[in-house]
Amino acid sequence: EARSFIKNMQHNLGVTTFYVTHDQAEALALADRIAVLKEGEIRQVDNPRNVYEKPADSFVANFIGDPPMNLVDCNVQLENGELKLNLEDQLFTIQEKHNYIKKLLDPDHKYLLGIRPEHLEIKKDGALKGKIYAIETLGSETLVTVSIKNKKIRISISEPYLDYDIGEKITFDFYYDMLRFYDKQTGKLVEGRDNQNQGIS
Repeated sequence: EARSFIKNMQHNLGVTTFYVTHDQAEALALADRIAVLKEGEIRQVDNPRNVYEKPADSFVANFIGDPPMNLVDCNVQLENGELKLNLEDQLFTIQEKHNYIKKLLDPDHKYLLGIRPEHLEIKKDGALKGKIYAIETLGSETLVTVSIKNKKIRISISEPYLDYDIGEKITFDFYYDMLRFYDKQTGKLVEGRDNQNQGIS
């Protein structure tokens, strides 16, 4: 109630307001623009949508969002002109319609692949294989934690109940237009393309 009241009051008064909070949900809900700080350093200044969908670095990606963005070590391989990504020893090929990703990545570089839980989908013949580690029913959605090797990946599904069991093997895939890549050494977002709606694989 307090959050709604503050939002409404600020709109009615029409004055510039600085609101300091450690609660990222409050920041997303109240702000027209957000400045994310770490140890006194500004890491990103942008509108809430861009801060959420296109975090400037791996710190912002991990801090903003509940649950936060999945971040997975990613190695790049180029074989016979085909770009392949290696996630936890699982190789998958970037299809022709997603060739813009090739312009982003260097096969001799190490990255973190970032993807929001709601931008993953459990599906037959998905690009990645995993085993269900946990299932959390959260009312209007279900949060599925999948284990691939030693990494846990969260998938948010807009269904209240799912017919899966812990320990069950599944395959899943990405919304490729929502993939984000971060330099493993610097943590900074790798840019160079427009976020065009490429659809799900």
